[in-house]
Amino acid sequence: MRIPDLTVSCTPVSEDDRLLREPVAIVDILSPSNAADTWANVVLYATIPSVHEILVLHTAEVRGEILRRGGGGQWRTDPEQVPPSGEVRLDSIAFAAPLTAFYRTA
Repeated sequence: MRIPDLTVSCTPVSEDDRLLREPVAIVDILSPSNAADTWANVVLYATIPSVHEILVLHTAEVRGEILRRGGGGQWRTDPEQVPPSGEVRLDSIAFAAPLTAFYRTA
């Protein structure tokens, strides 16, 4: 599994930590050349009990997909599609921003 592009954890980090413990939100970048690997990693990220949301950002177009755990701890079956004019909302970390903020040249 490749290390994701951004991981957010609410657990304190020590100087000796090489990875964040108990991540709650993960952001990964999907490009056409790594699409299969990225989606395979998303499946693995979803097995981490502390993860509540996974944001996948596309590089071929301005678009995002958010996978969320439901109230019972189960992953919802359909990712939330975020269009170019949409807002990325990650409730697990009280974060919201326009999708275009993730794209420097958008």
